[in-house]
Amino acid sequence: MYQWALGVLAAEPAQGDTLLAKALALDPAFARAHFQLAKNADQRGDTRAQLTHLKAAVDGNPDEPRYLVRLAHAQRKSDPVRFRELASQVVARFPTSPYAAEALNYLAAESSGSARRGYFDRLRSGYPADRFSYSASAMNELYAELTMPAEALALAREMAKALPANKTWPPRVALQDAMARAQTLIAGRQFAEALAQLEKTERPSGNHGATWTLLKAEAAAGAGNRQLSYTTLVDSAAASPDVRVDAALATHGGALGKQPRDIAADVWKLRDTRATPASPFAFPSLRDGKPVQLADFRGRVVLVAFWYPT
Repeated sequence: MYQWALGVLAAEPAQGDTLLAKALALDPAFARAHFQLAKNADQRGDTRAQLTHLKAAVDGNPDEPRYLVRLAHAQRKSDPVRFRELASQVVARFPTSPYAAEALNYLAAESSGSARRGYFDRLRSGYPADRFSYSASAMNELYAELTMPAEALALAREMAKALPANKTWPPRVALQDAMARAQTLIAGRQFAEALAQLEKTERPSGNHGATWTLLKAEAAAGAGNRQLSYTTLVDSAAASPDVRVDAALATHGGALGKQPRDIAADVWKLRDTRATPASPFAFPSLRDGKPVQLADFRGRVVLVAFWYPT
């Protein structure tokens, strides 16, 4: 324990590794030392050593869910089948622990479609957001993916009640309530009223922004203003492509006599109008230290990703 504590408190991971190795020399199965060595290996990008020590930690203390969930997470890309197997073990063996919620969150992150929604639903029903932080985080992800205002409203209300100190959920309740009312008005063919409801509601981002756009386009078309319907859709498509908006563009653009090439031209014209030059920059390359500057890539499509290695 003494050598392990010194290793955990060491200022540098390399020094910590030496001290932790001393702890393992006294007890090769000491799970805490293996777990800390796995953390240090992860920091320096040594995946093989990380997995070796995580497996040893699990073997040394199989009743500690924290070790098992970290072992699962470390293999989510290299061995997805094993990742799912181990993460599912965490949920099955330690169903009431926060690590079960963590495992379900990881399983959702590595899933899609109905499987992903299933994991979110399990978190929502079995791991209250006010007690499980990973569940609270997952509900943000679920909310972002919901496309039906009534369903998003129900979740937002539930989370606002469960997390009263959280300032994010009340505005979501107001937004989804407004969109749900607009959808009801459209269903009742009260298009002008629905349009007025939406125009006094700020357009949100992501999936909900696309839903807001579709509702406004439908309301505008129903109220006889097909041009507003079309420009609303073009504005959304230019800012953030979405398959639902693209489909609606084809329909409402066609009603105005526009061909697919005309629609594409209108979208790109708006994008070009809004485009602004990127800020120039020059940074040393992580490979050889030579400067890399944006100007070197003029005329080419560039993806710029800023990250900060630890």
